[in-house]
Amino acid sequence: MRPVPTEPPGEIRSIAGALGVDNPGLEWAAVQLYFKAKEHPGRPFDVLRAAAVYASCRLLRVPKTLKDVSAATGVRACDIAREYRRMLLDEDLRVRPPDPIAFVPDIARKADLEPTVERRAVEILSKLKEARAFAGRAPTVFAAASLRGILGAAPHTRGGPADPEGHRRCRGRDGGVGQEPVSCDPF
Repeated sequence: MRPVPTEPPGEIRSIAGALGVDNPGLEWAAVQLYFKAKEHPGRPFDVLRAAAVYASCRLLRVPKTLKDVSAATGVRACDIAREYRRMLLDEDLRVRPPDPIAFVPDIARKADLEPTVERRAVEILSKLKEARAFAGRAPTVFAAASLRGILGAAPHTRGGPADPEGHRRCRGRDGGVGQEPVSCDPF
C-alpha cells in the first residue's frame, strides 16, 4: 500500500481555495479520504477529489453545499453525491446533519443584508433548534427562510408572487385553473 502524502495534492488545495476555505484540517481529511477511495478501481479521480472535499466539509461542519462544491470543481452534483455516499459506506463514517445556523452568514453576505437581520435570523433558528423543529433536511432552506421571514418578504408561491388580494393560481386534480385564497405568515 502506498504511503499517504502529508502535503495535499494541488487539486484538493485549489478546490478548497475556490470554496473560500482556508482550513489545513479540511485539506488533510480530504487527502486521506481521496487516497483511500482511490484504492477502488474505476472511479473518476475528479469526482473522487470533489467528493472527498465535500465529505471533509460535512465531517468538519464547514457550511458548504453540494452545489458549492459542484460549482468549484465543474463536477455534477449528482456524481459528487454518489461518491460521497460510497465514501461514507466504505469508510463507515457517521456524519451529523448540517446546522442551518452555519449557513446564515454566507446567505446574508450574498444577499447583502445588514448584520442585525443576520443576528435575528440566528436567534430564530436557535429557538427552532431548541424545539427540534428541523432534522437535517435542507439546512440552506431553513437559513434562507429565516432571513426572508425577518425581511417581511411578500408571499410567494411556486408560480410566482401572490396577487394583492392574497389569491394564487392553483390547479385542481382535473388540471383546471382556479383562484384559491392563501394566507402567508412566515413566522
